[in-house]
Amino acid sequence: MINPTLQVIPGSALGQIALDDSLYHVLNLLRAGRKSFSGFSVVYSDESLHSSHIIVNIDIGVRLRFESASQKLRLIEVLDFAGCRMTYNGGEVSRSGKPSFRSVYKLFGPTYPGDYDEEHEQYVVSWPGVAFTFPLPIHLYKKDLDFVSTLSAPSALPATAMAIFQGSNWGEAQAKLGDIVGRPQSSSSRSRGSQRCGDVERVVVHVGSHAAIETGLDTPTSTIYFGSSTVQDVVMELGPPEEVFKKYDNRMNIHRVDRKASPSSSLGDIESDDHAEADYFYNYFKNGIDVLFDGREHVVKQVVLHGNLPAAFDFQRWRRVQWTAQIPDRDDCHTEDSITSEMEFGQVKTKLSRRYGGAGDPMILNRGSNSPTSSCELVGDGEEGKEMSNTAWATTELYGWPNMIFEVLRGSGISRLTVF
Repeated sequence: MINPTLQVIPGSALGQIALDDSLYHVLNLLRAGRKSFSGFSVVYSDESLHSSHIIVNIDIGVRLRFESASQKLRLIEVLDFAGCRMTYNGGEVSRSGKPSFRSVYKLFGPTYPGDYDEEHEQYVVSWPGVAFTFPLPIHLYKKDLDFVSTLSAPSALPATAMAIFQGSNWGEAQAKLGDIVGRPQSSSSRSRGSQRCGDVERVVVHVGSHAAIETGLDTPTSTIYFGSSTVQDVVMELGPPEEVFKKYDNRMNIHRVDRKASPSSSLGDIESDDHAEADYFYNYFKNGIDVLFDGREHVVKQVVLHGNLPAAFDFQRWRRVQWTAQIPDRDDCHTEDSITSEMEFGQVKTKLSRRYGGAGDPMILNRGSNSPTSSCELVGDGEEGKEMSNTAWATTELYGWPNMIFEVLRGSGISRLTVF
């Protein structure tokens, strides 16, 4: 393993890992850079998929904290200075092990008094976008502490941690860490991570009509219309797909209410007709979107929006995309209510049941077995030889309302939303 050298960019990045990067992007980056470390782990809560942070621990002593709603990186922490070499403005943050306050102060310069944590007996000194934690026994602390002299004393202990965040100081950043961001940030407030490309930030679905795709940048909203947007229209809006997937598995057609066959038709005739001009998906993994096209008319039939939940069978196959679905009222004249990807499914179910009536018992889909994956034109069952048929986390529930199908994890997280 090569000990990496990482540049500290306050308020922005540590090496190639940048604040506002997506979980999908960072994990792919870590997989590609395995020569610099031996492994990493993803920590999450099954019971609060939409409210608790997702933590990525890298074995070089770096911890990354992602907001669950957007899966954007909000905090970078260094907990073991021996795991990597860090530089700032051409100088070394630490040459061998933990940095002293003197060396940190020499690199970053004067700053305001910090915050004292009595419970852990530590003093946090921050500059805009970066903070260092120093041990300080409670008997040495006082409100008018001369922190520069105290932390520079020969008996003072070196830093135990460093944090990179967005904000003018550590106290401000801490207050924001628990917030769930429901809307994309303005382009002026983003770090370099979110500006590396025009990633899709949110899809606004007008149920039964169209999907408006927002990048959050200073570009017009892209719109996909169900039943009329063509392949060329979608490519103009989203670019070429990363993969094309033909949907040959039609075993769920038995549940279609519009499925008709004459008494003289044979099952073989029906299957032959289905396979002749198969529907096909355009997969946009980096944007968390699939678009299903009609094999005969080549117009959009459905759009699949992915949640990229850590508990899901296909975690990291697609990036998470946030969405809002506008639900028309009963006379279809204006929007009465909306549901979002930030909601627990229980909240979504209550709203839709109030508008459309109950969904009834869900269908059960096991992505680890030989279950059909086209029940709601969902792509991406297990790959790479995974045998997961007996695993609980490979099993999801399918709930349907007019023009919407939800794939839901047993912990109430929405894994996918299919709209048409």
